[in-house]
Amino acid sequence: MTIDETIRAFCYSIMFPAYTYLGLVNWNRSQRMRATANVMLSLFFFLLFLGLVIRHYYVQVPPLVYLNTIIVVLLAFVTTWRATLIAMEAFSEWRKAKQDNDQINQWGAQ
Repeated sequence: MTIDETIRAFCYSIMFPAYTYLGLVNWNRSQRMRATANVMLSLFFFLLFLGLVIRHYYVQVPPLVYLNTIIVVLLAFVTTWRATLIAMEAFSEWRKAKQDNDQINQWGAQ
């Protein structure tokens, strides 16, 4: 492996267990959306790691490409869903503050 492949493999091998751990912590805290996003990130980095190693040995594995694509699409869906929920909550808070003629809190801290 070249030095850049070695560095990427090392980083991927750190990131996918870390995101799995964060996913389990969030799951135990009943934060299901965050847990799902972290586990999806873990799978994504694991597949990048696996693809990097397999590419080094020049073995073609077409199902890996499809699995990677599915995980990327699911990760994009989970991220978009979470961002939508955050935006809707912020809009709801802004609308309530506007109706109460109260101070609008830009950062959402109470």
